[in-house]
Amino acid sequence: MFLLLEYILAEEELNRKLREYINKYNSLEPNGYNLPEEKKTNLN
Repeated sequence: MFLLLEYILAEEELNRKLREYINKYNSLEPNGYNLPEEKKTNLN
């Protein structure tokens, strides 16, 4: 079962909310699955 937390159409708002939830739940590695920006660029 899933609960819809937000309904967002604009990409800018989506990115802002993503950062907000990452900060709220402290979900950057090693505490969660989200990678810091500097590590994301090294995946290519």
